[in-house]
Amino acid sequence: MNEALKRPETTNILCAVATSSKNPQVRQYAAVVLKKKLSKRKNWLEVPADQRESIKNGLLQAIVYEPEKSVRGAITHLIGVICRHELPQWFNDIFKFILESAHSSDPNLNLLGAETFSILAE
Repeated sequence: MNEALKRPETTNILCAVATSSKNPQVRQYAAVVLKKKLSKRKNWLEVPADQRESIKNGLLQAIVYEPEKSVRGAITHLIGVICRHELPQWFNDIFKFILESAHSSDPNLNLLGAETFSILAE
């Protein structure tokens, strides 16, 4: 596992698994492993810039459509790690996402915005 995590392509593979596996436990585990891998800023910066943008956008979409609370939480924590590396550059996108969620008529999106804000405030 440690050897696989050292390969650059692993980040994209884990991101794809975290957002598209049919098994919610696999999605959650992939998000947790990816969070661990990307918790070091140098690992995040090793991902090419275009892939970083794709990952950020994909994760924001994934938490909106993720039906499983545990998976959504794991992805939200992953977004929190990435956000710490990307602030202030990613601030506008994250803040816009939180505001849109807060102003949504969908109570699930309201909660999602609040959870995202809570994790970023940690």
